[in-house]
Amino acid sequence: MIKSVISKIKVDSPKRTEVLEAVKEEVTPSTPYSLRKRVINDIKKIQKILENSEDEGDDFSDSGSEFSGESSESENESSPEKVKSSGRTLDGLATPRLTKEVVNEIFKGLDINETHKKQLTNLVRTQIACFEKWDFLLRQNKNILLYGIGSKKEIIEKYLGRFSKTHPVISVNGYFPSVSASDVIDQLCECLKVDSGRTDSLDLVEGKLSNYEVVVYIGINNIDGGMIRSKKSQGVLARIARLPQIRMVASIDHINSPLLWDQCLLTDFNWIWMDSTTFLPYSEETSFEGSILMQSSGQLTLASLRSVFNSLTKNARALFLILCREQSTAEKGWEGMTFQELYREGRRHLLLSSDSALRLQLKEFIDHAVVKQKRSAGDERYRISMDNAILKQFLEEQGAST
Repeated sequence: MIKSVISKIKVDSPKRTEVLEAVKEEVTPSTPYSLRKRVINDIKKIQKILENSEDEGDDFSDSGSEFSGESSESENESSPEKVKSSGRTLDGLATPRLTKEVVNEIFKGLDINETHKKQLTNLVRTQIACFEKWDFLLRQNKNILLYGIGSKKEIIEKYLGRFSKTHPVISVNGYFPSVSASDVIDQLCECLKVDSGRTDSLDLVEGKLSNYEVVVYIGINNIDGGMIRSKKSQGVLARIARLPQIRMVASIDHINSPLLWDQCLLTDFNWIWMDSTTFLPYSEETSFEGSILMQSSGQLTLASLRSVFNSLTKNARALFLILCREQSTAEKGWEGMTFQELYREGRRHLLLSSDSALRLQLKEFIDHAVVKQKRSAGDERYRISMDNAILKQFLEEQGAST
């Protein structure tokens, strides 16, 4: 069959394509699989030689030995070798993985042009110009939900900053790896002077809000965060949002975030959707995420520690700085600060009233993954999960370096 194909191809070059197409049509589906596969392979070889002959200007000559099908048959009979993976990984590269700080410096060096900066600034100004409209909607017992491309953390902070001196303001970062809906309840209890840690804390908050004319502003950056996506957490937030004294502004970034809420939750949230595209980078939102470009040391980065520290209460910050100073000045092999030592320092600085308050605060540190607990010889020891070099840099930033 291939011999006849070769003899047919000796026609003029404009008809070669038509001849090859005719040969392909002759290979009908009824042809045995092995024969059909061998013929198709021979046709591909003929096409390749035709292309080379046209480039070189030579005539195609009859060479039946090359297309006899013997080589193809032998290739089909031989079993293919198994593909083996190389086993090479990024850790085997000569250039090691970068630290979080080095990656941030590289991204900072990628400057954008002035025209693009002006456009980003104009987008933020456009959102700020809508603040009065947001005020009206919130007074009508609506809640604002921001969506769009880019970080909306700056927008929410600017809006809540307008009420920080006149009303209680609560800011929640939903991208924290250990944040929960109970944190919002605890902050509400602290603002309204209600006992926290009880099973009926939310009931007490609702009762106090109904008895007093007070308005509380709550800003939740990434209400679709991984730790508060559960139905239970969203139910607690929806119960808070439906209170007439609560004015909530939240943001979402995941494309499937609307699937979090059924009709009942949407009724409680009573969202007004606002397009807040800013094209700003998600620097803080992704500070807790891992990357194949960076070292996986398992410790907090400086940016993550800043975010956690800014979310703490005033007394919790002072208590955390005590532990920071103690650890930064400790000698090598220091296992941590004991519970009694930390309690004694907290009482001396008038930060604690009882040991239960300290345990509650330490639990928050541990939940946020900034402090590790170790039990040895009957003692409870606590230390910050961070290198001392980065810890000293953090203390210098806070103005609390020893």
